[in-house]
This record gives sequence, C-alpha cells and structure tokens, in this order.
Amino acid sequence: MKLISIEEFQHLLEQPDGVSISIYMPTETSGKETQQNTIRFKNLVRRADQTIVGQGLMRAREARELLRPVQELIDDVPFWQHQREGLAVFVSPKLFRRYRVPIRFRELVEVENRFHLKPLLRLLSCDGEFGILSLSRKNVRLFQSTRFRIDEIDLGDTPTSVIDVMGTEPGERGLQWRSAASSGRGEHSALFHGHGRDDEDLTPELRKMLAAVDRSVCGRLRPPSIPLLLVGPEDLLSIYRGLSDYPGLHADELKLNASEMKNDELRERAWSVVGPHFQREQERIAERFRQLSGTGMASSSLNEIVPATHDGRVEALFVARGQYRWGLYDPDTREVAVQGQPGNGAQDLLDLAAVQTLRHQGKVYVVESESVPNDGAPIAAVYRY
Repeated sequence: MKLISIEEFQHLLEQPDGVSISIYMPTETSGKETQQNTIRFKNLVRRADQTIVGQGLMRAREARELLRPVQELIDDVPFWQHQREGLAVFVSPKLFRRYRVPIRFRELVEVENRFHLKPLLRLLSCDGEFGILSLSRKNVRLFQSTRFRIDEIDLGDTPTSVIDVMGTEPGERGLQWRSAASSGRGEHSALFHGHGRDDEDLTPELRKMLAAVDRSVCGRLRPPSIPLLLVGPEDLLSIYRGLSDYPGLHADELKLNASEMKNDELRERAWSVVGPHFQREQERIAERFRQLSGTGMASSSLNEIVPATHDGRVEALFVARGQYRWGLYDPDTREVAVQGQPGNGAQDLLDLAAVQTLRHQGKVYVVESESVPNDGAPIAAVYRY
C-alpha cells in the first residue's frame, strides 16, 4: 500500500478520467469493533453504486464493473487485519488506490469528475515537512517527516558509521601483543598494547564521518532548507552542529539513542520538538493576511481565490475543515458559479482551490473554522503577486 506523499498526491490529482469515486471512513484498530470495518465499508460502497446509477452517470452493469476492485477489497481478510485510524479509497476507470492513514475521517462518499482530496491535506501540508537526522557511532539515519508520516532517505555511499571510515571496529585496529612470564612459575600470558583501548579518541574519524553525512544531507532533503532536528548522544550532536553547513538546523535537539526506536515513535518524539515551529509559521501567515487585507494581496472571496489558484498566484491558503462550497469553475471564462448543494457536475470549490494551490507549490492550512484568519469565511488566501 502506497504512502501519501506529495508525488502520490499529484498522481491522484492528474489521473482521474471520467467518473471518480472517493470513499473515506474511520477504522477500528483493535477489539471486537474491528468487525464493523467491513460492514461499514460495504455500506459506503453500496452508497457509491446508488449515486452513480441514480445520477445517470453509468448503467448498473458499468457501475458494478467500475466498483469491482472495491468490492473485492471487502473480502480481503489480510487487508482488514492491519488498519490505522482512517481509510481512504479512490477508484476511477484508470486508477484504484487505497490508503491506511493515521487520522480519523468522518464517513464520506463523493462521486465527481475528479477525486475529492481535501481530507488528505492534513497529511501533506498544514503541518509542514522537516528532517530528522539520527546520529550514532554505528548507524546514521536520515528521515523526512511530517506530523503524520515519516520516510527514511537513502544516504547512498555516504559513510554512516565509524567502521565505514576506519575499515575496522574501533577496538580492533593496531593491536599488538607480546609474551610475558607471570608469577615466576614459567607460565606465560598474552599482553596487548597499542591502539585497541575502548577509550581511544575517535574524534578525527567521527568528524570525517559526520562531514560526509552533512554533505549528503544538504543534497537530499527537499526543499533544501526545511527544519532539521538532530537526535543522538550529546558529543555527536556537538560535533555535527560545529561542522554542519545545513541552513535549516533546528535550534533544539533530542539527546537520546534512537537506534532502537521504531520510526513512528521517533516521528512522534521529533514532532513534540518541531511542532511549535510550524504553529508559529501558521500564526505568522495569518497575521500577514490581516495586514494585507484591502491591499489586493490577500482575499477571502471564493470568486477571486479560485481563479488565482489556477494562475499560481496563491502563496498560502487557509481552508476550513469540514466545510464545503459546491459549484463550478470554468477556466476558460474564469467564472465561478456557486450552488447550494452537490450534483449537476458540481465540485467542492474549497477542495479545488486547495489542490490547485498545492499544484503550484503553495502552502495549504486545513484548520478549524475559527482559525481561518478572516472571521466567518471558509477560505482565506495570501497572494504572491
């Protein structure tokens, strides 16, 4: 099962061709309640079938064929044995995707000419991207993470341990021995001397290893200045911070050994440190919106914002979680037509604005209604120009 990454999200944006079905549901992960997962999912699939046929989008036989891979999922016992808090399923004539995700959705079935993606935006954008560099003498690891996901980045040929630099275990190099008599009884024992002590100074080797790691980090994190949190023993953190050229080193760090931690546990510990950074960034952009209101560089008008997102003008967008504004947008005439309910080809214009903003590398914050900076509006945008 694929992870929700920016690239995968872009794939979902571009693939739909014809009737596109989006199904969201909360899933139970333990106890007897897990038995309700397949029942709930079966009901949602039935609702999708009824919508397709009821709106005259397909004949009953065509709808059954489109939904066939989703129906087969109902009987996939191994699939239902490993769930997270939420499940998102997408199907169109050319694509079928399912995602287990660590956020709990409300039940939702949408049938449009494109996938309904707004519930996924929290996984991608509003909490930002950051790096985690786990340092140790034996295994350096690099991750790119958000609040909800963590992906390890391959460091390639970069030396990631002291052994890689030295070519041997620290305690094994340069050992010599000589035979010595003991106790005057003619017995001999082996005495070792040289550079095999456990307390030998490995600082030159550590600096060489960490300098190579830093060069690799600078070339692999994307974008190349996202916050980077250091995790590891205090001496390695100090050496790395002293030699690093990475521009986004986070001021705080975690002084602990992460080599035995599961990735999700590491992500949660890291988020407790870097999370406030992203909250401050969101507050800064909200204040910027208030300062720019009335200047033409910010707006809370859906009719203005939707065309601007298609033009790539939106630098940052706030969208109210759980709200919808149904309507149509014609990119040729640049006209927005809002209607009160779904149907007749309408789509959620808030969702449309959000995905277009992401497509043009803008920031999207899906927040509670009261956190949208313009009181009462479900959307607010800060423009690039």
